[in-house]
Amino acid sequence: MDSQRFYPLCLMLTWIFVFFLSSVCLARSPPNLYLESKVFVAFAGEDLKFQSNIIKQANHSKDTMTCFDPFHNQIYSYDIPATSGVQQHFQQIVHLNHLTSSGEYYCQFQTVKVYWFLRVRADGYQEPTILDNTEILIVAIFTSLLLVFSVVGSVYVFRGDWTEQTRKQQDDDAFESVYENF
Repeated sequence: MDSQRFYPLCLMLTWIFVFFLSSVCLARSPPNLYLESKVFVAFAGEDLKFQSNIIKQANHSKDTMTCFDPFHNQIYSYDIPATSGVQQHFQQIVHLNHLTSSGEYYCQFQTVKVYWFLRVRADGYQEPTILDNTEILIVAIFTSLLLVFSVVGSVYVFRGDWTEQTRKQQDDDAFESVYENF
């Protein structure tokens, strides 16, 4: 009899807990962190600037966005103020100084991480070197000479085999005709 009273109470508490938990989870959107691009190129020793966008939930205390290099060393930090009753959008210019290494960097805000790739180059764009025409001419002449020698050599080798076969065939034909007469 006691179990009949306990079962509805347990069921009601379970449903209250499920509805309470789902309403709390639905009302709270996760934080968002966006970058203007995921790939950057910079010269060694120079600075890089790019924009980050952060969407912070309502009623949250002060927090920090931090950025890390490929070796997990902190290279940038930005304090984000507390929010009141509404969700807020923050834009921040991330300024990185004296870049020296290429790799996968990342920025983190609360539980969100955004990865981005940075290619650091030692020098800028260089015009491709144009080959000198004399080099091309020398290679073309050398290739032509090899082609001529190859054709002449092939004709000489095969011509010798053809004449030998025709003489041998004529000798065999003459021998057969003499042999048939006997």
